[in-house]
Amino acid sequence: MTKLCSPETLPLLPLATLERHLADLRTQTVTTSALLTHLLQTREALQQDSETYNGLIAELVNEAQKTKAGKGRQPVKRGSGMM
Repeated sequence: MTKLCSPETLPLLPLATLERHLADLRTQTVTTSALLTHLLQTREALQQDSETYNGLIAELVNEAQKTKAGKGRQPVKRGSGMM
């Protein structure tokens, strides 16, 4: 856990050190932002794929149910019309 310090007890750091810390923080912020953007785009693509696959599976199940239900019926006999 980080110990909180009052402004009076904070050590004074040279400006060059503070600027290096600031540059490091900015670099980490840009890197983290890019990673988060990539992960969010990946998640969105995976969600779209999942919705597409689930839709296709539902269609296949519906068609299979129709086919199975159709096999239980008597086929329509069609004569040639000749006697």
